[in-house]
Order: sequence, then structure tokens, then C-alpha cells
Amino acid sequence: GKIVLIEINKVNLKVYLMINEAGIAIQPHSDQIPDTIIRGSLTQLFKLSTQSAAASYGQSVDISGDMELGAAVKRILSDVEWDVEAELAKVIGD
Repeated sequence: GKIVLIEINKVNLKVYLMINEAGIAIQPHSDQIPDTIIRGSLTQLFKLSTQSAAASYGQSVDISGDMELGAAVKRILSDVEWDVEAELAKVIGD
């Protein structure tokens, strides 16, 4: 499988997306080195999931590592209706 680390600036929050054949799991930590790291403010990360690829990559969101995987995650986030609050509550609490 693949691991994507999403770091949300200013709140020091890290969320790991564990991606494998069964789907995507959200975890608060991982002992493995992530394949891709996506860093940005919560606002910019939200925009990443709603804008076109050309508009998404800029100075406000930093993507490092496996860029193809980062682009795939962006496509997944923009194509899926996702209750982000509910998923984050599982990781960080209500």
C-alpha cells in the first residue's frame, strides 16, 4: 500500500491516509515513512480538493515525494463527497 501524510499548518495536525486495495483508511499516526507529504493550511487543503489541478498546486500547498500519488489523492478528494468533519472527529475527537 501507499501512505500519504497530510499536515495541517498552524494547528500542528497530522493525518495519514493509508491506501491499499481495500480502500483508504485515515489514521492519526504511522510508523512507516509516507510516500507523499501534503502540507498546507486547512483552508488551502480544502481548496486543493475543490479546484482544478492547475489552480491547486501553488505556494500555499506543498506536495513532496511521489507527485503522481499526490495528484491521485487530489483527484480522489475532488470526486468524492466526503464528510470531512466526521472523519476528522474519529482522529482528533469532537
